[in-house]
Amino acid sequence: NVTELLELKLDREANLTSNVVLVLLTQQNVIVEAGTSCEVAIWGTCQTGGCLSCFPRVDNVTVTPKDHCRHNSVCTGVLTCQGGICQGDGGSPLICNGLAHGVASFTMEHCSWDPNFFTCVARFQNWIDSVLNPPAGLREAPSSRAEPVTCCGTQP
Repeated sequence: NVTELLELKLDREANLTSNVVLVLLTQQNVIVEAGTSCEVAIWGTCQTGGCLSCFPRVDNVTVTPKDHCRHNSVCTGVLTCQGGICQGDGGSPLICNGLAHGVASFTMEHCSWDPNFFTCVARFQNWIDSVLNPPAGLREAPSSRAEPVTCCGTQP
């Protein structure tokens, strides 16, 4: 079992706009039920081997039964057409009932047809809180800068 979860600390406060909003996290150990309709904000490729998008998209997905998933994951599928996460979408939020329930982790061999796997943030809420609100005197990790990403496409 591999679980991917990483928190990034911004070097300044985020500028909240109509395009940048806060998403509330679900509570510790709350499970989103199979059949729940959710949204995933994505900006990766639209197909295996495609180029990254410069503009985010939102796909509607449905939570799949636990027997189609892995431990510590929430899995989704697109029941009526192709869609969901693909290459470059890692870290994208899975929003169900207005709360973040998952962080995009991976999909199987073919984007759009196979289940999508999201790290279940409800299983890690206590850890997330401890990182966001560390005890006094805890040393911060050194910062690093991400390399710019080349993308393609036109704004929707």
